[in-house]
Amino acid sequence: RVHISACFDHVDAPAADADADADDIRVRLFINGQPVAPSRTVGGLIEGNACWFTDSTLTKCVSDTPLTFGSSFVSGEVTSLICDDLLLFPEALSDADAKTLFDLSAASSAAEIAAEKSAARVTLATPVITRLSQHSAEIGKTTRITVLGQNLANARLYCDLPEITAVAVAGGTAEAAQFDVTVPATVLPGRYLARCVTTAGVSNAAVVGFDRISTAADGAFTETAPAESLPVSSAGIINGTEQKRIWFRAKAGQKVVAEADARRLGSTLDPVVEIRSQQGGPLSIQWQQSELRGDARAAVVIPADGLYYAELHDLQFQAPGGSIWRLFVGDLPPSSTAYPPVLAPGETAIRTASSDGVSQPVAVKKAGASVASAAATAVVLPLPPVSPEPGIHAVEPIDAAWPAEPVDATFATAPFPALNASGRIAAPKEQDALNLKVTAKQTLHFSVAARSIASPLRPHILLYNGENLVAQNDGEAGANDPSFNYEVPDGVTQLQVRIRDVAGKGTPGHVYRLQVSRTDRQAFLLTTREAGLRLPANGSVPLKVTVIRQSPSFRYTGPIRLSLSGAKGLTVVPDVIPGQETNHDVLLMITRSATAGSDSPADSLRIEARTEGAEPAWNTTLSIDGLPAKGLTLPGETILTGPAETVPAVILPEGLPPVLFRGLPATLSVRILPLQETLPPIARFEMQTTEPLRREDPNKPDSPLKPAVGLAAFQFADASTATSALSVNVPLDTPSKVIDAVISAEFIDQPLAPEGPVRAWTAPIRLIVENAVNASAPAEPVKARKAAMAVVPMTIRRNPLFREPVSVVFDGLPAGITATPASVAAEHGTADVALTLTDAAPAGEVPGITARILAAGGQIIQSGIPVRLVVE
Repeated sequence: RVHISACFDHVDAPAADADADADDIRVRLFINGQPVAPSRTVGGLIEGNACWFTDSTLTKCVSDTPLTFGSSFVSGEVTSLICDDLLLFPEALSDADAKTLFDLSAASSAAEIAAEKSAARVTLATPVITRLSQHSAEIGKTTRITVLGQNLANARLYCDLPEITAVAVAGGTAEAAQFDVTVPATVLPGRYLARCVTTAGVSNAAVVGFDRISTAADGAFTETAPAESLPVSSAGIINGTEQKRIWFRAKAGQKVVAEADARRLGSTLDPVVEIRSQQGGPLSIQWQQSELRGDARAAVVIPADGLYYAELHDLQFQAPGGSIWRLFVGDLPPSSTAYPPVLAPGETAIRTASSDGVSQPVAVKKAGASVASAAATAVVLPLPPVSPEPGIHAVEPIDAAWPAEPVDATFATAPFPALNASGRIAAPKEQDALNLKVTAKQTLHFSVAARSIASPLRPHILLYNGENLVAQNDGEAGANDPSFNYEVPDGVTQLQVRIRDVAGKGTPGHVYRLQVSRTDRQAFLLTTREAGLRLPANGSVPLKVTVIRQSPSFRYTGPIRLSLSGAKGLTVVPDVIPGQETNHDVLLMITRSATAGSDSPADSLRIEARTEGAEPAWNTTLSIDGLPAKGLTLPGETILTGPAETVPAVILPEGLPPVLFRGLPATLSVRILPLQETLPPIARFEMQTTEPLRREDPNKPDSPLKPAVGLAAFQFADASTATSALSVNVPLDTPSKVIDAVISAEFIDQPLAPEGPVRAWTAPIRLIVENAVNASAPAEPVKARKAAMAVVPMTIRRNPLFREPVSVVFDGLPAGITATPASVAAEHGTADVALTLTDAAPAGEVPGITARILAAGGQIIQSGIPVRLVVE
């Protein structure tokens, strides 16, 4: 709420004006009785709290244009307001007058209104993580980590691995919170996500590495106090031209590796790693390496006993302020790429691979959000990214080529799981050959992942039928990961896939994953950008999810069954996503049906999804876009829910229209069920939908948004009224046929109260959008003569649910031709539009004539209907 007073009077402008005459206009603005200083002016000058226009008079400012308040131009309004009162005075007000006017107008509410700084949304102090004191913790121990950022008072720290616990240390502030992080000995080394939760929400995610090398503070290993045994690591922040060093003692013949962990932790540092002698002589240097996702790793065999140091700095010696880093030094195992790069259902033997070799295998098993290994102690560094993949898995032996026996790729049983074959081009000029058993007449999709898994391989895939090359792709000479489709010819039961590097390179770290699948295999993906939710103890919040039903390697149009894992007392509605032909968005409601205990103010949840119908089913987990995923060992799949205030009521949709007609407003109703004895007097409603945003000019990102399906402005209701009817606007050019929507209600004391942090939501509703009519003119031109009458017959095909009168109006008629609008009764489907032609009518076919259909209320429900007319 705001009181505005604008004052105009004739006064002589201050010294900047050349004369002393009272021929200047002074403009002053008062907000809630207080003067407001102008911020800028065009063609005037600013002095104190006034704006001046020199050598002008108010008589020149008189306009006969009507003054309107509210929606004067519906398609171009930039403000929304409710005007309670308008007063005009014949003279300008003084500062004291403006203050008195506000006090009199606002009366007892003056103090309250003056305290309302904005009608905008109340912004919650959501926690923000800037960085950690160290982005690592040692497995099997408890590490104290300080989280630095904003709004961290009373925060809790959560990791995506449920086995890891973090206990808050007393004395934390809004800018720094300390936690004792305990990592069980069974945790598989890797990089995982950590987030803070407060009553105001969930923070951004930070990447934390868990491994078996303790982390020393920056500067712990110096020339006078070097590391006497390896491996060691150090961590901190680096700025500008700084150089960070770890001094160590080593013996002749000892292999030493120095590896930077920065980019994989979310740092903006461009790392360079050097190993030097005590005198500064360079022994090895490396900078950003793609297989390390932008980090660097240098290795050397020590030439003589003595002191050495590993150094880290920015490539341009321009490290952005506060860049985080960690530096490992020791005889480190390979760490670039996981082999295989995918986890099969059950247990997978994983190695790590780099250009200089591969590690020993470790058996890894993923169960829900947890990942475990029977021999986790064998893994020293954080494990590179691995992706859980359902389907058939084959792995090329580490010390041999693919066997000659063909791998089954017949895909005879639904849901036709894909074949994931992992291999390596381990030496220069090497070419892998994998024989496949296939089914004739199937269209198969072949794709090779290398760049996408940070492998240095630039794959060229070739497909052979016997000795004949039938398909190939080199990803534009290695610029992209290659793929293609191929229909197996009739009578063919075996094919051979060959893979090589486009440049003939090869090392033990040149890993690839070949996927072969039917193009119509029954699979889908679910994604969301919401990694955290504020969830009331007694309510729901919407979660927008993208459903990818079609891609080059799968197609599924059936229903999708949903379930939640990892959280107690939470449910998802709906639990089945209806079938649909195309990719689309849906709104899910996450509801807390039981209050979390005081020792668990937040919940971690994962949304599992599966095809509905016959077994076996395709299963997948909702993935989260927008997380710092570059170096994560496992993809982000956990949504963190923080606590929120309770909602005072439940709202239920009622009286939903069976269909929305483009161009026509619709009405739907909601019922309010109070959850407390008294409610604030007003319910304010809004709608959120899955309709894609559209801009007036799609080529300009700052172009205004087109109108979308949604509630009309100012949808208020008396909160004590059980059922409220809401008006829905449906633009004529709405492209969507199906829209998911949820309606929210805020319970407030006055209509323009600031938007609050908590609201009640309906369950998702599905809105069907259709045309009310489909009208057409004759395909052949109607012939007419000058100085005569003519009739254009129109056909009106109505939607079965639309039974209202309409009218037909012609547009684009040239001079000399007029048309009388034709009315069409609700029960009729044709109309004759009468034309009157004068001698001035142009001869020949008249271009640009169109028809539009108007509803009884004057709304356009179809436009741009071509009409052909020939004047003889």
